[in-house]
This record gives sequence, C-alpha cells and structure tokens, in this order.
Amino acid sequence: MFLAVVGNKVSGSYTTAKSGSGKSLTGDVAGFVNGDLISFVVAWPVAAITAWVGQLTTAADGSDVLDTLWQMTQNVADAEEPDDMWASINAGADQFVRE
Repeated sequence: MFLAVVGNKVSGSYTTAKSGSGKSLTGDVAGFVNGDLISFVVAWPVAAITAWVGQLTTAADGSDVLDTLWQMTQNVADAEEPDDMWASINAGADQFVRE
C-alpha cells in the first residue's frame, strides 16, 4: 500500500496479495486523517469497494502500527438483491506496519 497524506486528506494505491480470482488487484485510495485516526476507501476495478477505519499507534519496538476494521461490499445484480444483499458484505480487521 502506498499512502500520501496532505493536510487531512489521504490518497494513494492499494495492491492486494491475492483476490477472489487468485490474482492481485490494485485500487485507488481516498480518505481522511484526524490526528492519529484514519479512514480510507479503495475502489476496486471489479465492482467492489472496501473501507477501513483505524488508529495509528507506536509498537514497543518504535514502529508505526495502524490497527483497522474494514468492510467490503461487492455489487449484487438488482434481481438478486432481495436474497443476496447482506451476503455481499464482508468485514474483518487488518494491521498495517510501516516499513
């Protein structure tokens, strides 16, 4: 992941290790920071969006650590929405360490 922070705005790109297809994907990042709080969204090229929200902390070894919660949603065809809408939303946690 590459992030640039200018003022309170975040931009950059995020490349997955692996996607549902088994290949990596790269999406554009847009977001905001407020002190040590951050939120950012990635628009994937496969009709999906992931949003992260988290807080930057300092580990015992002095490294910067970003602990986040995320939600990802994928497009569901209109005809399938009544049955599959909630199945298209996934959630989890990620930890990022600055290199």
